[in-house]
Amino acid sequence: MECYYCNKKMEQTPEEIDEPKATIFICDECLTTNKKQIKKDFPQVFDEEFSDNLMTVKHLEKMKNTVTTHFSNAYNSLLMNLENNLISKSNGEQRNKALLSDYDDEAQQQILIDLQNKTKFF
Repeated sequence: MECYYCNKKMEQTPEEIDEPKATIFICDECLTTNKKQIKKDFPQVFDEEFSDNLMTVKHLEKMKNTVTTHFSNAYNSLLMNLENNLISKSNGEQRNKALLSDYDDEAQQQILIDLQNKTKFF
């Protein structure tokens, strides 16, 4: 199986989304970092409970324990994505605001502290 978004070969239990013509798979990393895009692409998957809940510090801890292909864990992947947006994207600040909108205030603060400690651009 390959992830619909990153084409990563999946070793973990995937999230299945039944489409009229196919079943697709989304890895945990993409479920975490691409929540808004998934909601846009597959609105039928988002029930009220999933779409209204914000990610918390507990979710960040779980991300730190989720191994990914390109980075040591899903949390580092998120931090690198945020850093990349600021460095190389003309609308990086808006992209980061959109990404961080999925997290509650406490989680956002923790992410920004960790990002600041990780990079010298702040």
